[in-house]
Amino acid sequence: WWFGYTYFYLWIGRLGIGPPVPPPLFPTVPTLFVYGAQKRTMFHSDAFVERLKATSGSNAIEYPSSSHWLMYTDSQTFNKDVLEFISS
Repeated sequence: WWFGYTYFYLWIGRLGIGPPVPPPLFPTVPTLFVYGAQKRTMFHSDAFVERLKATSGSNAIEYPSSSHWLMYTDSQTFNKDVLEFISS
């Protein structure tokens, strides 16, 4: 149950019990993806992170000591990274 509704929703779709799961989408505009390495469940793959980093104007940043609420636990670093991304 702690995986959350999104995880449940995706699996019932994959098992054919619920609504079909839409195909994965990839951002077509510059995107900053920031995530905490200490999260219990990741909804992205390493391939997604590498592809995003290789996309012009986009970046992915992992916060090694943060979990889900990294904008709270690492607020100064998070705000600095967002400001740098928006400024570029």
